[in-house]
Amino acid sequence: GGAPGGVGRAESIAAARADISPPPPPPLLVADPTSCSWGSVWLGATAFSTLAFTPQAVRLTALARGMLFSSVDLALLRSILAPLIGTLLGAVQIMSVLPTILRARRAGSLGDFNPVPFPAIAANAGAWVMYGLSINNMWVVVPNAWGVVMGSFYTAQGYILAKHKAQQTISSMLLGYASLFLIVASALSSGVLAVAPQMVLGLMANFCLIFLYASPLTALSRVISTGDASPIDPLLAASSLTNGLFWMSYGASLSNLYIALPNLVGSLLNLITLSAFTIFSLRTRAA
Repeated sequence: GGAPGGVGRAESIAAARADISPPPPPPLLVADPTSCSWGSVWLGATAFSTLAFTPQAVRLTALARGMLFSSVDLALLRSILAPLIGTLLGAVQIMSVLPTILRARRAGSLGDFNPVPFPAIAANAGAWVMYGLSINNMWVVVPNAWGVVMGSFYTAQGYILAKHKAQQTISSMLLGYASLFLIVASALSSGVLAVAPQMVLGLMANFCLIFLYASPLTALSRVISTGDASPIDPLLAASSLTNGLFWMSYGASLSNLYIALPNLVGSLLNLITLSAFTIFSLRTRAA
């Protein structure tokens, strides 16, 4: 009977001591963003920061924009800088054919290379010279006069180095371009067209530009059938794509479809050409 009684007395003493022991310290307060009170504090701090610093950010942005547009005038950008960049890109496009011509001269033959772009370069540049003179814009005349010189050089060298069939192609193209220019010049001089000469010459220049952009595609069927990408000049296609994208963007910024639309078409055509060259070149290397 003693064990149960001793246990009961021990439990009573422990309970009494627990009743008189000091209470445990309160838990530390920790910032809980999910609690309602601390969420309110965070929201208030965020609102204060926004109200305090947003005007500063706005003023800094306005200051930066003011510095930018005070140093670069939009009219200057459109009238000088953009045409200058376009002129440089056009010069790169024209000169991109030169390595191909120099290689063909060293080899003594043009081989299977596509000769269609050569007269297309000369005719396109000639059409834009005529249009530039009609609107008295030297930004159009001067670089395209250089294009006439280089395009004529490419055409002459390509004709000398080409095979008989390619020579016939070059001759046919030169005859077609000469006929087009003669018809347009006769129509303008006779006054039979009831439109401004600038519009007629601009449309003719755009036609020649689109054909120049499309000229590498004339060898695409042969590339696909033979699996040989050598008739395509990748430098010409890449430079034409870059040039077309720039002038498309410039024309779009001016809302000028005469500039934007043909360069959009040209960019797409050269993208197709460059893609075909890449695909068939990779296949040739893999084989």
